[in-house]
Parts: sequence; C-alpha cells; structure tokens
Amino acid sequence: MGEVRALPVVVQDVRLADAAREFLGTIAVPNTRRGYAVALNRLCKDFGADSGTAGLDPDRVGGWFTFVWGKVSPQTFNVRLAALRAAFDYWREQGWLAGDPLVRLVGRSVPRDDSRALTRAQVTTVLGLGVALRERVLWQMLYETAARAEEVLMLDVPHLDTANRRAVVTRKGGAKDVVVWQTGTARLLPVSGRPPDRTGVPDRPQGQTVGRPGRRRPDYRTGQAVAPARGRAVRRAHRRG
Repeated sequence: MGEVRALPVVVQDVRLADAAREFLGTIAVPNTRRGYAVALNRLCKDFGADSGTAGLDPDRVGGWFTFVWGKVSPQTFNVRLAALRAAFDYWREQGWLAGDPLVRLVGRSVPRDDSRALTRAQVTTVLGLGVALRERVLWQMLYETAARAEEVLMLDVPHLDTANRRAVVTRKGGAKDVVVWQTGTARLLPVSGRPPDRTGVPDRPQGQTVGRPGRRRPDYRTGQAVAPARGRAVRRAHRRG
C-alpha cells in the first residue's frame, strides 16, 4: 500500500488591509467593531497593509503578538487575541488563510477582583447607617439588584413595579434590562403608610426620579454624590455573595 499524503491547502492570498476591512464590515455592533479594529489595524501596520493573508506564519504572528501585547493586563491580552482569532476564523472560511497563525498563543486567566467589595458584615453596617431615606433606599436597592447607581437613579417612581419587586433599567449602551429587588427594598419603598409607588419622599410630583426630590433627572455628578464608592462597594458585595 502506498503512502498517503495530505494535499496542500490552496488559499487565495488577499491583502491584509482588504481582508481586515471585509471582516470588520461583518461586525454589526459598533463597539465590537471598534475593539476588533484596534488589533487588526496594528496587524496591518506592523506586517504591511499590502502583505498577504497567506503569509501569516504562526511563529512570526505569535512573536509579534507577544511583543506588542505581552505586558498588558490579562483582560486586554485576551480581548486582542479574541479579535484576531475571530478575523482569522473568518478568513479561513473565505479561503484566504490556511492553518492557525495563533496556534502558539493561549488566553490568559483573569483573576477575580473582590478587593473593593464589602463583606456581609460591612454591608449590614452600611445599610444600617442613620442616613436620609433616599440614600437608604438607594443603597439597599443597589445591593439587592447589583445595578449601577446611575441606572437606579434614572428610574421614575411610576416605573417601579412594587407588586413584583422589579423595574426596567437602561444599561450602558442603551440596552434595557429587568432588575429585581428583595425584602429589604420592598420594606423601604412604601414607608409611613404612603402609597406603594412612593419612595418615602412626600409630595413627589409625577415624573420625579428616585434619586433626588425636586429634579426630574439627576446628572452624573448627582449620582456620584448620592452613591459614591459606598454604593459601588455594596453592589460588588451582592455579586460576590
């Protein structure tokens, strides 16, 4: 029986600049497209925009990537690696690339950062402080929902579904999401016999936000003044717990 040999893979050699532009055009999300472009633009700059995709050698690409991003944080390292991996996968599907130029590279583990999260005892102390009712409601809601302060501060009172203990918040980037609170927040919202759609601040007009009385929408500085590092820490404590 004769020796069986694998036939070489025939690829179409495409300019790096053209291949990068073609791939980025398939990314619909603007933020993702911009992030991927950072790695691809650097690839085109260092290897040459007119060089071909077929010439991407694993040893050369691996050494280049380590030189450029070897000293950055593990998260940034993984983001850049993921961008190139997605592009190379697409190029292989188009027949522009054979093999895996990233075969020498592996993602790095990202350590979990709990250094700024409060312990359960610290959370209990913070939530028990004798502060204004607005702050008590806000901190309790941040802890129980793990939402960002600005997301909670932008809620209007009529948007609180107190019967089901939930509300729709606007995340970073404009996405809508449902947050759910627990008994602590539920007990604070309908205080002193006020209707359940009140947060405890009397004479609240329609359209006023949860964060501060007398203003329709708090700005970023207002949110930071009402819930600074303490609010962020209780939110992290919820996620860690």
